[in-house]
Amino acid sequence: MIGREGVCCWSHQRGKEGSIEADERWRRRLEERPVQVVLFEDGTKPSRVDASWASPSVKLVIWFGGYRDLHRVVPCEGWAGARYEFDHDKLGGVTTGRFRVNIAYRSSEFEKPVLREYKGVPAALGHITDPTIGSRRRCTRVTPESPIRENTGYGLLNWSERFGQVSVATVYSKTHWTKRVLSPTALLSALDAPALISKRASDSQKREWSQELMCRARSERKC
Repeated sequence: MIGREGVCCWSHQRGKEGSIEADERWRRRLEERPVQVVLFEDGTKPSRVDASWASPSVKLVIWFGGYRDLHRVVPCEGWAGARYEFDHDKLGGVTTGRFRVNIAYRSSEFEKPVLREYKGVPAALGHITDPTIGSRRRCTRVTPESPIRENTGYGLLNWSERFGQVSVATVYSKTHWTKRVLSPTALLSALDAPALISKRASDSQKREWSQELMCRARSERKC
């Protein structure tokens, strides 16, 4: 959540709780610490009776998801919604991921939000991989002119294959290229984990986070 005085006071509100006790705690939290923007994380979203809609301080409600979620969630009275799509690579990322963001806004106070066009510095998978990591699986040399650049050091990481093997540079192969899965550090960098958090985390923590991300991705595919 973003405080109305410009102070960021983030709070993780899980939209799937749905219990009367959780709804009441959320309503009281909004009364005690009014905010203008509510952001739902980790694939959660508000319900049509969420306390955010009735809070007089809340102006924007943001969550990730598909287009159909927008019409199912946003109450008609006093609120309107818009959906935006972002390509990770156009923002300077190294994956092919495309992400949908839903923004609900008070129609009496705002027109449809117009987001500024952001352009990041073009990057490739090779910018985040470590050439001093080896692997038994050698592969042919990859060049900037190679016909297949996706999932290689010269291209982008395919989002649907982000936990699979990629062709990256290494100093331990005669071709100077190898095929392996991304290290936990490289995977977190590819997913834009904050550098400060990643640097302070131990190797075991990074491995644990990577496994958690992989398990979460598998559960989402099953759904």
